[in-house]
Amino acid sequence: WCPGAESNHRHEDFQSGTNAAKLNGCGKPQCQTHYGKSNAYKAFVKPKTGADKAKNTRSAMSRFAKDGHKRVCRCLGYALTLATPKAWVDLSVILTVRLSKAERAGLAYAALISMDADDAHDVASLALFGTSRGGSQ
Repeated sequence: WCPGAESNHRHEDFQSGTNAAKLNGCGKPQCQTHYGKSNAYKAFVKPKTGADKAKNTRSAMSRFAKDGHKRVCRCLGYALTLATPKAWVDLSVILTVRLSKAERAGLAYAALISMDADDAHDVASLALFGTSRGGSQ
């Protein structure tokens, strides 16, 4: 909302050669019509203290996820970044400690169904039997 703006306040601006900053109705590039709440709204909202700001800026994952799940996510990121066989084996140890059997099964299931059938078969065979279809590790 722009103070003093009529209902048809943009008609003249679009027909004239004014610059884009004035096309928002009141002539201010930071007009509240296009860039957030109005100043009147802000006057009624209690300013947030440092603790409130920090609490509200954290992601939903950091506020609601279990600590063990956050640690697993971080370790998964490390394994994805390193992308070495040792990193994946180390991740499996962390998954065993931090996740339930059902959670690990869910991850395995999601990973396998994301692959085509031949690749999923090779990965499952390698994990279960230490060998893929070709017979080598």
